Amino acid sequence: MIGILVIWHLFRLIQLKSFNRWFTILFLSYVTVVLVWNAVILVPQANNQLRTAIPFITFGVINLMCIWYFMRRSFRDFSVKFVAESEAEKRLRDMQKKIYGDS
Repeated sequence: MIGILVIWHLFRLIQLKSFNRWFTILFLSYVTVVLVWNAVILVPQANNQLRTAIPFITFGVINLMCIWYFMRRSFRDFSVKFVAESEAEKRLRDMQKKIYGDS
């Protein structure tokens, strides 16, 4: 079930609509908070603390980099232009279908 949700989320993110971007930012923020919380609890209890902390640090840094990338103004501007062009192409196809029929 989680796999289906992840695939659905990726397809929604590819559309680059504003809600999908912000949902991704919130989701990555939540995952980062959970990683930090688990690291605080699990790392001090481990025998080899550095070896236990490396996956938490790695995934946390990757999540923070993704959040930063999605929040950049240049990416937001690109997303707005991409959505506008996609919607314009969709309207053009719809108009062509209406004019020339479904064939």
